[in-house]
This record gives sequence, C-alpha cells and structure tokens, in this order.
Amino acid sequence: MKSIVTQKQVLLDSCAIQHALENPRSCEKLRKILHSMNAKFFVSTRTLFELEKNLRQNKQKILNTTSKLLGIEITIHYSTIAEKQWEKQEQVKFLCHYEDRPILSAAKFQKFILLTADKALRNISNHFGIQAFHPMNGGLV
Repeated sequence: MKSIVTQKQVLLDSCAIQHALENPRSCEKLRKILHSMNAKFFVSTRTLFELEKNLRQNKQKILNTTSKLLGIEITIHYSTIAEKQWEKQEQVKFLCHYEDRPILSAAKFQKFILLTADKALRNISNHFGIQAFHPMNGGLV
C-alpha cells in the first residue's frame, strides 16, 4: 500500500518578506531553512497589499524579487473564504481589534504553517493551534 506524503504549506507574513527585500545579503540562511522544509509557500493578498503600501512597489515586483532572493516559488493565496469561516466563530471576539486577524484566519482554516518574525503574532497563533516559526531560526514556536 502506498503512503501519501502531504507537502507542508507555509504562509509568509509581511515582516519575513520585507526583511528579505530590505536585507538581501542576509537571505542565505533563510534560503537554506526554507529549502530544508520541502514546502509550498503562499502569501495572502492582504499581505501583498500591505507590502505594496509599505515598500511602494507593485505586487508582481515584490513577488518576483522575493522568490528570486529566497529561491522559492510563492503562490498568491486568496483568503476571503477563510476569513468568513473565522468570523463565524467565537474566537473573533478576542481578535476583533487584532490587526493580523486575516493572516491568522488563513493559517487556521487552510492548515498553513505561519512564517513570521513578529513574536506577538507567533504567540497568538500558538494560542489558536496554528504552527508558527521565526524565519531566521527555523524552529517552531
């Protein structure tokens, strides 16, 4: 009987991408960590919008440059369905003013692993049963 190996799915946060774009020389360690994960990488549309606003570059240029620097293929994730599922749950009352709610909802309902340098986001994701890790140490929180 064949065993089915499921590939990990990793959702990239804006701080991980922004760090790579602002410090391209420090990407070698992150590149090695990401390659060792053997995963499929995603970025949400809201994260791209946030990066576009902060970096004043268009979305396609951000995606292409990040993919090239990190040596990975990044797919855009449209997270509206996950956000609607999240809002139906009671947990949204706790997170209603938390600015990263969309990325948490995508990670929770699409079963993504979250890659973020934001310690508060890693801690709160842990509270909701979402695996999260810091991009530079590769270890789960």
